Amino acid sequence: MTRARDLANIISGGFTESDIPDLSASKITSGAFDASRLTNASSGGHTKATVGSTGSVSLDLSGNTNYYDAGTLTGNTTLSFTNTPTTKRFIYTFIPSYDSSESSVNDTDTWVADQTLNISNAMLSGVHFYNNGFGVIGCWYTSDTLIQLDLNHPYDLSSAQPFDANTQVLRLDAINGLSNGVDATSLNISSPSSLIVNSDGTRINLIDSGTDRYWSLSFSTGYDLSTYTSAEWSGINSYESSPAYIASNPTGDRLVFCGSSGDDLNEITTNAPYRANIFNFQRTFGHYTQFSTSGLAVILWGKDGKRLFGWQRNTPSVIVSINTSQYPYSLQNASYVTSDYKQTSTFGSDANFPRAVTWIPNDVIMLTTYEAFSKGFTIECGTGYRPTLPSSVTGDIGHFSRSYRHFLEFETTNGGTNYQLMNHSKVYVG
Repeated sequence: MTRARDLANIISGGFTESDIPDLSASKITSGAFDASRLTNASSGGHTKATVGSTGSVSLDLSGNTNYYDAGTLTGNTTLSFTNTPTTKRFIYTFIPSYDSSESSVNDTDTWVADQTLNISNAMLSGVHFYNNGFGVIGCWYTSDTLIQLDLNHPYDLSSAQPFDANTQVLRLDAINGLSNGVDATSLNISSPSSLIVNSDGTRINLIDSGTDRYWSLSFSTGYDLSTYTSAEWSGINSYESSPAYIASNPTGDRLVFCGSSGDDLNEITTNAPYRANIFNFQRTFGHYTQFSTSGLAVILWGKDGKRLFGWQRNTPSVIVSINTSQYPYSLQNASYVTSDYKQTSTFGSDANFPRAVTWIPNDVIMLTTYEAFSKGFTIECGTGYRPTLPSSVTGDIGHFSRSYRHFLEFETTNGGTNYQLMNHSKVYVG
């Protein structure tokens, strides 16, 4: 086989480990591999060419080269082809990048939705991924439980192991229809949402909109719901009835929560990180003229805590931006940034009903959506660096998802005057 065909087979799964000397197949399926090794997959005499990672980049298609590697893009790239033979197959590969500065990431005008990941299993009102991305703790709002799922691919909810009798479950309320897992029904947590988890996974905190309480659950082993030991809580009903969501600073001792019945935000501090038994009220911020009379559905701190983003509950809803740059991760001296408000419909109709929101690597927001939609998608924040293909290319290009290495396989057509995109594959590289 040619090296291009070897690579195409690798991405599609049509290969055996013997096709790639000294390379474990497990590394390919997980995405944890060095793509430079793929150029040695056959002895067909083809060679790899390293090409530019920004600006105008021309691929010289003469000779035996048929694998062009741009590496990680450092700016937007405009691609062109030269010296095209009558027939040829070749691969162009790259890793998208972006402007990771705080000002760019927190600017909603740079946000781009990626719905190509087909995130399912999204009936969650709170989401927290393991540090390596290969597992998730979630609030399953239809059954008042915490669930724990392993993932076959990092940060990909659609790759979750099937929910069955072996799934780790922590039952928080007796009226949930489940009998498996750990019984914590005496807590009577009837509407859990949002998750705040400490660094080793031994404390999982959440809001209960049914009882207007902020809870902290303890576990003897991190990220293992079967080791639940105890719980503590504080009532927050004097500040907000039916609290909907909560956002924390990185140390877990300064919190902001929103409500479905109120029209403002409330900030509290706790006496110790990730504890819920004693807190001190700090301040409120906001009004229904900005948040809507139904309040905000979910909230999320922006990069470095210098913005707080809130998704309005009503439809069509707006993403509200609050400037907190004077006191990061606090509402002190906060102000609205109406120029950064964004219609959720900008990211597709499913975005109108958010249930949970969290950051995943490379400044990407993951959202799960409400009720019947039960879907999810990601929003890439910060000005993205991607290639622009020549107009002579035909085929389904799709979205160049961040955190993935992309492989575009082309074939020349019409005697070398046009180019058909035969395959667009991607592998997670983090």
